[in-house]
Amino acid sequence: PNLTWRDVQHLTVLTSKRNSLYDSKGRFHWNMNGVGLEFNHLFGFGVLDAGAMVALAKIWKTVPARYHCEAGVVKTPHRILTNASTQIYIDTDACTGKETEVNYLEHVQAIITLNASRRGDVTLFLISPMGTRWDTNLRYISF
Repeated sequence: PNLTWRDVQHLTVLTSKRNSLYDSKGRFHWNMNGVGLEFNHLFGFGVLDAGAMVALAKIWKTVPARYHCEAGVVKTPHRILTNASTQIYIDTDACTGKETEVNYLEHVQAIITLNASRRGDVTLFLISPMGTRWDTNLRYISF
C-alpha cells in the first residue's frame, strides 16, 4: 500500500502490544488515553507488532490531509506562590468553518515560558479535553 508517515504512525499506535513490558523501578504506569488506547510514558504504546501492522495496512484507508490550527495564547503573566498551584485554560474551536478545520487531533505543541529558581520547583501538567494527562517532568527522570 501507498502509506504516508502519518498512516504508519496510526498503524503503529493501533497495532502495538503492551505485552509484559515492565518498569522495574515502578515510575511509569500504563494509562488509558481519551480514545481508549493504553500508553506508558516509558514504553509509548508498547511493542511493535509488524505482522499486525502489515495486515491492517492492507485494508488501511489513508488518513485525511493534515491541518494546522493555533488554539490561542495566554500573554498575562501568572505568579504562582510557594506551595500553591494555578490552572490556565486555553479554549479552541479547532478552526471550525475554516480551511484548516481540525477533525482529527494527532499532535499538540505547547510553547511555555516560565521562570523558577530551581527546575524541580515547578511541576507542569498538560491535560487534554478528553482527560489524558501528561506530566512534563517525566523526561527529567534519570534512567
